[in-house]
Amino acid sequence: MKQLLLLFTLFIGIQGFSQTNVYQENFETDANGTNYNTSIAEFLAGGDDYFTRTDGSDLAGSVQINGTEGSFFFGAQDIDGEGATLPVTLSTAQIDVTGLSNLDLAVLLAEDSELPDLDWDNDDYVHFTYTLDSGAPQNLLWIESNELIADGNTNDEASIDTDFDGVGDGQVLTDALTEFSAGFDVSGATTLEIQVEFQLDSGDEDIAMDNLRVVDGFTATPSLTVQNPSDGETFPPGTTQVDVEFTTANTSAGDQVNIDVNGTVAQDISSPFDILQTTDGQTYNATLDLVSGGNVVDSQTISFDIGTIISVASITDLRADVAANGLGGFYEITGASTLTMADGFNNRKWFQDGTPTGLYVEDGDAVIPNDAYVIGDQVSGLKGFTQDSNGVLTFVPTEDSGSVTGNVEVNPLILSLADFNANIDTYESVLVGFQNVSFTNSDGTITFDTGSNYEFSDGNETSDIRTEFYGADYIDDVIPTGNLEGLVGLAAEFNGNTQIYSRTSNDIDITLSTDAFQNIDVNLYPNPVSNGEILIDNQLNGDVEISLYTMSGKRVISQALGRNDKLDVSSLNSGVYLLQLVNGSTKATEKIIVK
Repeated sequence: MKQLLLLFTLFIGIQGFSQTNVYQENFETDANGTNYNTSIAEFLAGGDDYFTRTDGSDLAGSVQINGTEGSFFFGAQDIDGEGATLPVTLSTAQIDVTGLSNLDLAVLLAEDSELPDLDWDNDDYVHFTYTLDSGAPQNLLWIESNELIADGNTNDEASIDTDFDGVGDGQVLTDALTEFSAGFDVSGATTLEIQVEFQLDSGDEDIAMDNLRVVDGFTATPSLTVQNPSDGETFPPGTTQVDVEFTTANTSAGDQVNIDVNGTVAQDISSPFDILQTTDGQTYNATLDLVSGGNVVDSQTISFDIGTIISVASITDLRADVAANGLGGFYEITGASTLTMADGFNNRKWFQDGTPTGLYVEDGDAVIPNDAYVIGDQVSGLKGFTQDSNGVLTFVPTEDSGSVTGNVEVNPLILSLADFNANIDTYESVLVGFQNVSFTNSDGTITFDTGSNYEFSDGNETSDIRTEFYGADYIDDVIPTGNLEGLVGLAAEFNGNTQIYSRTSNDIDITLSTDAFQNIDVNLYPNPVSNGEILIDNQLNGDVEISLYTMSGKRVISQALGRNDKLDVSSLNSGVYLLQLVNGSTKATEKIIVK
């Protein structure tokens, strides 16, 4: 589960006595309908699609916002995901500006992804406008993608659009809530309304807004925001240096930032500031002070730890330790864990031990290359930490430390549906199989679609196959009708309902046996393949069924070959592939490289 990290800041501003808030909305209480109004009802759907006041605890996904004032802010992401028609608006209540002239809008803004993980597309925007005496809207502050619309690019920075031309050309929004301001004249008017228009139509295209103010006599206050590390963060064991990153705003010549780390003070520092020689198991408390005119005008304190490694012999032992001590620990699995599936999305992998006990690995930072292992590889020395992802125990690698000690045939654990449904926590992430089941709604015409669920049953119990792997070779195939000899997949659960993720068409309607396959001795030459052909010496008489898969599970070749026949791979793109050979009760899996 990707978590929302909230760094609560103490905003100690020295404001002139002439500065007056004509209007303020800090979202600490629900003031929709009184102090502000939205064009659609506030909503939150699954934590990923939202348009709502929130403290962040109910948001999912990769949302990371630092520097909230108080506990709540207003957030928006993928607003049309639940059927809303874009754009949508948030408007202030009417503000009395009788007798006033020059005012400023001041608002804290952030966007959840740090560089280089960019999110906004060319059609995304957030516009602040104002109306006087219910007149025509006038531009005030615009946030746009900073790529030219003509480029047709996506996933760019969200930036201030200084000239209102639809292209961000000013300061980039980060995950640290930063105050932006814009001045305007209300002379002669009696009422003012600020309107915020949102056009955000996909996941990860988001905005966070806090402390929306209209100010008379606005003075920009010097401020300090710590961006990294987050308060309470734990770094992997072996970390010997932590960079403290921070930003300042509205500072003057002579202002400086000082830092105190566990009693050791450094003055007039710049970002990033390196805390060196950090050690495992140590807690570090760092206080940063922004000093202006000899006075501390803003201060932030953060605390972080360096973790310690826990050695466990197996996935079973890891799960036992998590059950006893909770999530968040750093582990090394010293024994062999067998790879059952690898997928390019977030570099996901599934492993299991000999029990079998399963483990889901999510490696969004590609710490371990996705083609490092092939199915059946026994990997020792995996290192990472544990977290929860939508109720599934998840292992996040911290280094590429695994060593392949062998390769074995992976056979599913054959279960009854009753056992599976009653004990999903036991079988989570294990490769499982079911005999004599059928798809509930197959009619000979319905085909498998990506990202969909299809119910299957043994006549008494039901579960779902989830088409989780978008490159799977059975997508668009007709769903089998009638009784299936066997159905195989990785055990999963969503919202309390059991699921399996079938990896390839070989997992669907297959003969399951409790007898293990025998391994074939296979020689491949040349490997890597550079001339478009590879010789396969399988040490068997008769034809062998050959299947070649991409590392994402898509079958690209399926044919029968005799002993010492050559396989033509000239039509394939360069890359790593998984070669599977089957002859009766014998099977082999090998990795080949096509150049």
